[in-house]
Amino acid sequence: MPKASRKKYYAVRVGREGLKIYNTWEECKANVSRWPGAIFKSFTCREDAEQWVSTANRMERESTLEFRAHSDLHFV
Repeated sequence: MPKASRKKYYAVRVGREGLKIYNTWEECKANVSRWPGAIFKSFTCREDAEQWVSTANRMERESTLEFRAHSDLHFV
């Protein structure tokens, strides 16, 4: 007997449309296929997908702040 198919959510951190959550693999694949450095992951719970995407937002903000802190350096 085949396994019952479970609903999946596809979270994308890096792709053509940036951070986004898709309801189907076809939509996700169109965003990440042949995209250099694409980062994506599937989840069975939308909340987990949202958490994973929001973590990417936080990491990006932190790295931007770190860069800005060091960008005040002047070289002669």
